[in-house]
Amino acid sequence: HRVRGGTPLRAEVVEALEKVSCSLPVSVSLCHGDFVPWNFKGGKGGQLNIIDWESAWYPGPAGYDLYYYLTTTAVVLGKRINLSILRTYLTERLGYPKHIHGEVISFFAAIASAFALGRGDERLCRWHLARSQAPL
Repeated sequence: HRVRGGTPLRAEVVEALEKVSCSLPVSVSLCHGDFVPWNFKGGKGGQLNIIDWESAWYPGPAGYDLYYYLTTTAVVLGKRINLSILRTYLTERLGYPKHIHGEVISFFAAIASAFALGRGDERLCRWHLARSQAPL
């Protein structure tokens, strides 16, 4: 499904982004933007190459690519989503207190909904949009 310009869905995404425009102390990193298994390719000597960098940006919120990988892969493949890996990463690697995990995940979901909208994937956009309002 292609999503065009000034649709009601676009307005929902903008509203979600405004709602969560983060007052959190977010660490920054380079974000791939479309970090999913089908963008990994084997290289020489067993090296893993990550391709499809046109959605990359810096500075981006550290942890976003992990959120995107776990959720988008599960949604596209019809698998159960387990965010315990993300929650552990948020606490142990990034130092986020557990009480703000829901807010961080809502922030990531709002960003992912905008990217899905930009790619014309209405189903994935709506899925992430719903998570931005009620995180997993």
